[in-house]
Amino acid sequence: MGILIDSNILIECERGKLDPSTIFSNDSEEDEIFISVITVSELLHGVYRGISNVQVNKRSAFVEKIIDTIPAVDINVQVARTHARIWSGLVQSGTKIGAADSWIAATCITHGFQLWTQDIKAFKQISGLSLFPLD
Repeated sequence: MGILIDSNILIECERGKLDPSTIFSNDSEEDEIFISVITVSELLHGVYRGISNVQVNKRSAFVEKIIDTIPAVDINVQVARTHARIWSGLVQSGTKIGAADSWIAATCITHGFQLWTQDIKAFKQISGLSLFPLD
């Protein structure tokens, strides 16, 4: 089974609050790691919002290393179908989560990945989504 890493885990690494080696410590093929193209966009958004050139350059170097190191999973028709089902169910139940989060969840469900995130509250609302244990 693969693991899709949410942007909040990577941001914690960039801020020094989580050791990046924890992401790469498991060499098992069953637990290959991925990011979503949505996560790539979220991380790059953080780069472009940098206040100073030093901050932009630091963030950019970190994000480019992530993009070069961790395979990004694209959105395709199957992911879009899963997303539409998730989105519809959330709307019908009156549950709100961010648009990016629903796309990330759809990517995980479609590909049979677990999601490694710190945003348990939002993602636990999505039926069929497997969360990677944080401990």
